Amino acid sequence: MIRTETYSPFSHALPEEPTLKKGKRLDDRFPEEARSVYLKVGVVSQASGSSYLEMDNTKIMCSVFGPRQDNRRSEFTEEGM
Repeated sequence: MIRTETYSPFSHALPEEPTLKKGKRLDDRFPEEARSVYLKVGVVSQASGSSYLEMDNTKIMCSVFGPRQDNRRSEFTEEGM
């Protein structure tokens, strides 16, 4: 008899949260408390859209430019490039 088992990360009971100490996380937050977030939009004036996000030690800046005209080709062709 061949015995096969499948593994799913959701099929097992979750272990006790080791980061909880006296009902709080290591960063002194309660389990249901979210991290503080700072968000600002329009940080790059030349971009079509931009944003800046800070969450703890993570900092992200994102910019979107375009659409722009492609000046390398003057017309559409059936053959491709």
